[in-house]
Amino acid sequence: MAQKEILKSIPSGWFAVCFSHELLPGKMLSRVFNENDIVLFRTKQGVASALDAYCPHLGAHLGHGGTVKSNVLQCPFHGLCFNTNGNCVSHDLNSTKINSWPIQEVDGVIYLYYGHQKEKPSWEVPSILKRGSWGAPVFFTYIDLKTHPQDWSENAIDFAHLSYLHGFKSTNYDFKMATKGPYFKIGYHFKSDFKPLGIKIEISDVKTTIESHGLGCAVIEVISESIGMIACQITLPTMTTIGKLDLRVVGFADTKHIEKLNPLLKFVPQKWLNKIIAKSVLKVYLKNIEQDIDILSNRTLVDKLTQLPEDGPITEYRKWTKQFYQ
Repeated sequence: MAQKEILKSIPSGWFAVCFSHELLPGKMLSRVFNENDIVLFRTKQGVASALDAYCPHLGAHLGHGGTVKSNVLQCPFHGLCFNTNGNCVSHDLNSTKINSWPIQEVDGVIYLYYGHQKEKPSWEVPSILKRGSWGAPVFFTYIDLKTHPQDWSENAIDFAHLSYLHGFKSTNYDFKMATKGPYFKIGYHFKSDFKPLGIKIEISDVKTTIESHGLGCAVIEVISESIGMIACQITLPTMTTIGKLDLRVVGFADTKHIEKLNPLLKFVPQKWLNKIIAKSVLKVYLKNIEQDIDILSNRTLVDKLTQLPEDGPITEYRKWTKQFYQ
């Protein structure tokens, strides 16, 4: 597939459609997901579900006036009720069904799986919060960006732009890009200025690991042993319509060794520090994203790369992405 055609194509995989706290029990949300109108609802018992938006009876949009009744979603037009699997459980229409989407809820994010042939997913997005002593997450969303999901994970391994555009210093590999099915992982280190508590410091030992789980979830873990900080951002690009996406970001931190920055910090409750550091790191990351947005929104993908030695493994990355397209 030509690179320009990718910008007009929908990749398969898991993609975030909302944060968990946005979908409360007994509530629903309307979304556009990969050119599909869908509704999300959560039963009174707390189970999340995603269905095509239109009632198969006479085509009413369930997200406009529909209601959650215990464990079903009721159509606003004639009262047909659909369970979390999309089956009609009222009006003696048990054979009537709305398409339901594979759904996964992990680390405060609700993902849907998009398959070109509506196949069931063979892999999942793993939990990051279960790996360590992370604090409460912080969230941010950009709406209606004129980019493609592939832009964002490719951007993370474009090392040359990290120095030129974002001001990182001494960027270099810790380990090269490794792939396994829908996952890839890469590590590098750099120096950077940072204001974790309003005090500007230069951190000379920032180690970063990037894990991508398909094209819809990139996990960026940042470690500085010198100040005792571990932070993480999860970048979640989700296509709404061809050429547009919503970009969600989750950030959290682990500050159990943050007294290396200042011994007095050991007297501050860790849950406070986790929140402060998570917000500080996320602020820096969002600034970098905003520097990227205008460029990514107005570029094209060229078929024949003219690479600089410091560009990073973009060719290898693009070979890996081919599995997500028809």
